[in-house]
Amino acid sequence: MLSCSACNAMIPDDAAFCPECGAPQASAEPERLTQLETIGAMGTIGPNDTRFTPGDGEGGLLEPGSVFAERYEVEALIGRGGMGAVYRASDQVTGKPRALKLIAPHLMGSESAVQRLIEEGTTAQDIRHDNVVSVYDVGRADGQIYVSMEMVEGVSLREWIKRQPNHDSVPMRVASRIIVELLEGLKAAHAKGVIHRDLKPENIILTAEPNDREAPLKILDFGIARKIGTESFSSTARALGTIEYMAPEQKTNPERAGPPADLYSVSKIFYELLVTILPSDHWQPPSGGRTDVPGGIDELIRRGLSTQPNLRPQSAADYIAMLKTAVNTGHLPQMPQPPSPEPTPYTPPSPTPSSGIPGWLLGVGGAVVGCIVLVSVIAMAMSGGGGTKYDDGGGGGGDVVTNTLSMSDLSGVWMDGVGVYDAQVYNNGNFSAEGVLQNGAYVTISGRIPSNGSAGSYTMSFPNGARRSGSIAWDGYCHLNASLQSPGAGFPPRQVYHIDHPPSSNTCPPHLQ
Repeated sequence: MLSCSACNAMIPDDAAFCPECGAPQASAEPERLTQLETIGAMGTIGPNDTRFTPGDGEGGLLEPGSVFAERYEVEALIGRGGMGAVYRASDQVTGKPRALKLIAPHLMGSESAVQRLIEEGTTAQDIRHDNVVSVYDVGRADGQIYVSMEMVEGVSLREWIKRQPNHDSVPMRVASRIIVELLEGLKAAHAKGVIHRDLKPENIILTAEPNDREAPLKILDFGIARKIGTESFSSTARALGTIEYMAPEQKTNPERAGPPADLYSVSKIFYELLVTILPSDHWQPPSGGRTDVPGGIDELIRRGLSTQPNLRPQSAADYIAMLKTAVNTGHLPQMPQPPSPEPTPYTPPSPTPSSGIPGWLLGVGGAVVGCIVLVSVIAMAMSGGGGTKYDDGGGGGGDVVTNTLSMSDLSGVWMDGVGVYDAQVYNNGNFSAEGVLQNGAYVTISGRIPSNGSAGSYTMSFPNGARRSGSIAWDGYCHLNASLQSPGAGFPPRQVYHIDHPPSSNTCPPHLQ
């Protein structure tokens, strides 16, 4: 055992980086920090990575025509490396082509290691999405661990980046489309409670040339993924991943690594697509050297690379909504200053996206885009048509008006006189918001708003871990009546969230009338 050169923690002799602090170790071979493989059963093997040496099991390669595990007929060797070998095979049960990966036997130091690799491979079996490589079978046969996967033809994102003319950066809209597809795959994995923990360009396969409308891709290597909220499979599983793309909490406290850790890696990849290099501690905004990158993309990447997980987008769906908003409007919703005491007339935003914006980026429900999407404007059930039917008393006791608005139309900038919040509301009433209070404190809000005017529940969360819960109800127009059970200092027990207009104005914006 050696001691880490940075934090003095005890580490294995051949460690590439410290599992405690993530610092690279001088004793490690330089190539180990950039190798294509990971420790897990689904580790990617590059076509040019042939670092087998005598004694590594090279002589045990399967011959074409042989049958493994009484099921897989080997057709050809695809690639091999320090982790094992990958073959093109035919599944004799289904008749389908498969990628068959065999883990090198010399890596199996104990029965617990064998079981861990099987468990790691099994985590990926539950995920079924067009943007994730399907895993069909994981097991042990003939003294080797094997994984049977979907056979994918394509090129890694890393190789595709290298092929760009003069190694130029990728067009912003093409890069955005790639990131959206990547996030869609992650959304499916996170929905199954599985985080990836090793996202990088080598683990993303493009199956066709991407453009601003489509980017067919597959996410590989859920081999070191784990179920959210469970223990690592072994003590050696701590801080696994590729250090250049790894979220800070994954280096120092892997058990904290949740979906935002994957979104940190996504932000690194996004920046690399736009700038051609990885962001360092003091990175320059992508828009600084490019005219096609709006400031909203800078802000999204800045949020995504936050060292604090709760300051990043909290889900792949949130990230997608923010990205589409930034591409459509050129910016993320700005946090307005607290309203002045004088009444301020409401002026609806009027962004003018260029005619060249592809259809996939239009009509999204982001906070600012919620002001762009046209909804069916109803006749007001009250004289004056001012949209003022709400109850300042809070708690859902207002005069509910039934109209044709959908819940997603409530997305936007919310103001309650205490803070300003950027909110995303989904059609089922679930919502999440993040904002800044007048004292500068950051806060996130999440919950559910019933569409029938009855009271739902919500929770406010603060960076120090404090949480406050309460009830919230929609008045049918542009106001949400809320009450906190234990409001604490600075919060009234009841308040009204004004959607897309300041509290000093009683007139609803047109798209919420």
